[in-house]
Amino acid sequence: MSLGSTSDRYNYIYGNTVRKLEIPSAQPGPAAESRGTERAGIYPAGQIYTTSSTRSDRQARRQRKAERALDFDWKYTVILTVAAFIFMASAIFYIKGTITLHNLNGQITELKEEKTRLLGKQTALKSEIDKATNLDEIRDYAVKKLKMVYPSGDRIIYFKDNNDDYIRQYESVHAGR
Repeated sequence: MSLGSTSDRYNYIYGNTVRKLEIPSAQPGPAAESRGTERAGIYPAGQIYTTSSTRSDRQARRQRKAERALDFDWKYTVILTVAAFIFMASAIFYIKGTITLHNLNGQITELKEEKTRLLGKQTALKSEIDKATNLDEIRDYAVKKLKMVYPSGDRIIYFKDNNDDYIRQYESVHAGR
């Protein structure tokens, strides 16, 4: 595609749709003479409009724009401040919760390690107690030193328990002879 002429480039960039007409004014006004920038155009309904932009009009528009920019809207500032505060509070709360969770996980790990160590120590102590317990020595000590005797057959009391799951320790035991 060759865009050799200016009109071809213009049509390529802006398209070939209908454009607003710029009609030069028949009578230049005093404002147009000072700047020479009076323009006229046609609204879609067919109405003709004319705008003249003079230096004073532009200055007045700039001043109104500056005044609007200087108007301080407290409502939006308060809303923005509250939103920022809520955001910061939630971020701090989240970070604090994450740190607490990390610390608690570390404590849980330490406690599990300590539990494992203590269970190992307990198992070692139980096996040591089992090794040190000699039932023959206990029987000899009871019979010789404490003058204990084994019960005879008539002194042994048997009882019947209907429940096989457990023994009720705090109830009276009746002889089941």
